[in-house]
Formats: sequence, structure tokens, C-alpha cells
Amino acid sequence: MRGDVCAALVQRGDPDRFDATMAAPCGLRDDLFVFYAFNLEVARAPWASKESLISHMRLQWWRDVVDGAGSSMPPAHEVAGPLVDLITSKLLDKTIFDNLISARQFDIDRRAFDGLPEASGYLSATSGGLMLIAGQSLGAKDGDFAVLRAGGLALGVLNLLRAAPALQSVGAGAFDLDDSNFIISLVKLGLENLAIARAGRVGLPPDVRPVLFPLWQAQDLLTRVALAPHLVAEGKLSQSPAKRSFGLLKAGFFGIW
Repeated sequence: MRGDVCAALVQRGDPDRFDATMAAPCGLRDDLFVFYAFNLEVARAPWASKESLISHMRLQWWRDVVDGAGSSMPPAHEVAGPLVDLITSKLLDKTIFDNLISARQFDIDRRAFDGLPEASGYLSATSGGLMLIAGQSLGAKDGDFAVLRAGGLALGVLNLLRAAPALQSVGAGAFDLDDSNFIISLVKLGLENLAIARAGRVGLPPDVRPVLFPLWQAQDLLTRVALAPHLVAEGKLSQSPAKRSFGLLKAGFFGIW
């Protein structure tokens, strides 16, 4: 039941992660959908109101949900309830959740990154943290975390580049769409971390590998931006339906992306 509700939320709000999760074995999907639905809720919190105080309160609510896991009744919330159950039953690291939530405060400020290091830290905590959480839930150990963090950061770079025009349109551009040097530096960061994830995926426990499936488009799309940074401003970072489907099949059946 929890998987159905959270899956529907992810299908509407994060279709790429939804499709990647559907390529994973059936028994692994429910947990992933809970975490991805949680990520959507937290990512939306900074945009809930033009009043920054309200946005901060929404992030604090999620922080309190995580901190209270195991010491209070799970909230009657379609995402928070199942999330608390997973945190307590799988002994997940609350610090990763807290860092993910705290990093989203950057979005409330509606400002640009102060250089690549700040962008890297933000993406590592948000997208990288989400991949760590998902991997830990499926059995990842400390030795697997570097691979998962790298994969998450690479995916975060891609998602940031894809979201950039929409963010710019509401006055919240995290970087200048005409700054080719910064875009290329972001792409380089993404490709470097993608290489780490691709090299380390075979060493991950089999049940953990599907956490990396959302990276199935990353090599192709990041390489395109490296050759043509203007594609970011034009919002042209997508694959054809045929190529997209073939990539998902490779990820699901062979673990190749």
C-alpha cells in the first residue's frame, strides 16, 4: 500500500526515477519509492511559499520527522509515515537525511552558487545523499558509500542542468545559463563522478545496484553538454523515446548504463 501511494507521487513528480525504479526487481521497489517521494517533498518545500519563513518551517517539519523516528509515533502522512518505518526498521543513518534537508535551505535563498565547490557540496548532500539513503536501505555498507555518493552527485549534476531553465524563469537560477565555463566545469564534475560509479558498480551487492539505474541517461546527456553547453539554456537535454527505452532495458536486464 505504501509503495502504491509513493509510487504514484514519484510517477507524477519524478518520472525518470519512476521508470528507473520500475526496471528494478519488484521486491526492491517499495523502499525506493518511499525515499524518492520523500525527496520530492523536501525538494518542493523551498518553493511552497514566497515567505521564506514558511519554507524553513516545512523543512524543519521534515527534520523533526526524521529526528523523531524511533522515539515517537509515526506521523499520519502518506510519505512521512512509511519513511519513519523504514528509518527505524533498517536503522538508517539520520545524519544523511539531516544533511539532505539542510542543503535544501540553499533553494530558499534564490541565489546562485558561489563557485563550483558550493555546487558540488549541495549536489553531494542532496542527490548524493538520496542515493546513499536508498543504497543503505537495500544493504549497502560503508565500503559502498563512495560509489553511491559519486553516482548521486553525477545524477545531481544532470538534473540541475535540466532544471536550470525552469529555475531561471522564476528568478532562482543557481548559475548563469550563458556561463559556458561554469557549465563545462559542472559537466566535468558529473562525468568524473559518473566514471567512479560505473567502475564501482560491479563491486556493489546485487540488491544495491538498482539504486544506480537512474543514471542510465547520464553518460549520453552529459557528454552532449560538454560538446554544446548552449543546450542547457535551450532546455534540450532529453533522449528520443527509442533511445530512452533501450537504455532502460540495458539497465534493467544487464545493469549497464
